[in-house]
Amino acid sequence: MNTEVGTEERGRARIQQLMEQFPEMPRQMILKAEVILRGVRHTPAMDEVGRWAVPDDHHTFEHDREEHSQGDFGGAYTLTPQFFFFRNGTAARVMFDPTSPYEVKYEGRGCYWLYRDDEPIEEVRFEPCPQWFRQRTSSGKPMASIMAILGTRRGLVLSMTSYCSYFTEGDECLFCNRNPAIKHLKEMGQERTITKREQDIYETYMAAAQETGVDSIAVLGGSFVKRKKGVDLCIEGINVVKRAMRDSGCEVPITAGGFQCVDEEDLIRVKKAGAVGIGAPLEVWDPKLFEIICPGKAKHVGRDAWIKYLLMAVDVFGRGYVVSNFVLGGEMVPPFGFKTEDEAAESVLEGFHYLISHGVVPKYLPFRNAPRSRLADAFASIPRIEYVLRIEEALHELLKKYDLREVLRGGGNQPNVTYPTNVNREDWIDVPKEDIWPPALR
Repeated sequence: MNTEVGTEERGRARIQQLMEQFPEMPRQMILKAEVILRGVRHTPAMDEVGRWAVPDDHHTFEHDREEHSQGDFGGAYTLTPQFFFFRNGTAARVMFDPTSPYEVKYEGRGCYWLYRDDEPIEEVRFEPCPQWFRQRTSSGKPMASIMAILGTRRGLVLSMTSYCSYFTEGDECLFCNRNPAIKHLKEMGQERTITKREQDIYETYMAAAQETGVDSIAVLGGSFVKRKKGVDLCIEGINVVKRAMRDSGCEVPITAGGFQCVDEEDLIRVKKAGAVGIGAPLEVWDPKLFEIICPGKAKHVGRDAWIKYLLMAVDVFGRGYVVSNFVLGGEMVPPFGFKTEDEAAESVLEGFHYLISHGVVPKYLPFRNAPRSRLADAFASIPRIEYVLRIEEALHELLKKYDLREVLRGGGNQPNVTYPTNVNREDWIDVPKEDIWPPALR
């Protein structure tokens, strides 16, 4: 496989070029990775879709590379779609970028197509927004500010708080824009609920379960220097969700996470509360880069302790029930990152190999210079698509070698990572030989 920098084709020829470089990779996976890296342009078609499709609530972060204004919000969300689907059910997150070669055009009769360089690439579809997402709880809170939709309207995320205490000391991860993004979006008119109340959580889950049903839910505690606070919040959220599940008759697996590393006793508490799996993002593998890119985690936890925590979580929850996320490409951000893709790939895959061999499933998001993060101006360091697909190809082989898959489907079809449906090697195996729209989108 050739990964050297060469002449980049345009339009359909560019997709064909990538498919020839990565012949074993599903076409939709390549398209999704491209859209995540390059974004899509904000066109009137997206505003029209935003009136009826699942809207973007910017639940935790701000992804768009265009500035929002007061008129962009309809309460708790922007009036634009959060994601779209390809024919085989692959979801791709909508992240606006005015420099992108991609845009979505309306072709009439309810038909939308993804274009690259003004050439049609593939039909895409949008999922209608459920009614509950536009409703309010009895206390007046927008339900969209209580729980987020992730990847499919039957996949939910409950973040008990959107706050990260590392920002207080200036020790936040360099790629993260959580606190300043929330502040900015509130200034632009978005209604947000920073800390969730028990009754609001209960009513929101009940509404979702009764209207569309729920396939999965992730409950996130919050990133605090006092780590047990995040665990306690997570358990509080799980307890409310479990009660709503019993009352609605809609019981699904719960994935926990969002808090910093804790001891085995706390992990057991989370499992006893009802979580069947856990996520804990290491973000970057290289020891020196971990200290630079994740100063708060390095200061208050430490890389070795974080890795030990992941292995301990496997002992508690089981092989394939523990996930760790990475920001792929962050390891190449100048001036401190690796100078070549080969060096970067060697480091990343060393980490993936170690974790997979110990039962931890690595996931990744390609690095994007998020607005209002400390790396907001690092445009030149966005990873090339060839690098991302190279890592994806190697990750696929490692998961096969160790016969490991993510047992949980927490959050459903996750559109912000470069996997088509669920994050496991079946993403490659289960891609239909013929494109077939999933039932919800026919």
